[in-house]
Amino acid sequence: MIRTIIIPITFVLLFTLLFSSAVAQSLTGVWEGVVKLTDAKADRLKIRMELMQEGDDCYGVLYSRGYKKNTMFGCDYIITGKFSSNTVQLRWANVQRAISMNKDDCSQMAALLLRMKDSVTLSGIWQWILGESIGRM
Repeated sequence: MIRTIIIPITFVLLFTLLFSSAVAQSLTGVWEGVVKLTDAKADRLKIRMELMQEGDDCYGVLYSRGYKKNTMFGCDYIITGKFSSNTVQLRWANVQRAISMNKDDCSQMAALLLRMKDSVTLSGIWQWILGESIGRM
């Protein structure tokens, strides 16, 4: 049986690629932010997403990096998803790289569920399959 854990994340991704305000809202661009794993300042993952949107389809690369006990860790994913009504659901299509961890741990990510608050802010939850993943999300 596959069980999932869903923990709200308090990260906000900042849209750093400028585009004309006349264009409809789009996820295309570079988004950066932080995922709080716990309340401790050190328990955070830096996130960078490079996304392309074509119609309702989204794809790109997601990089996550954390630092614990003098060691950097993280995962690089190829991601795909759908955008609808200011909401996007992203899933990993491929784990490109695992840094200081096993690729199987990286594959515990089930989905990234985000809502576009405005043209520069996303917020949401990171859903993980319960297993031997690093930290809690």
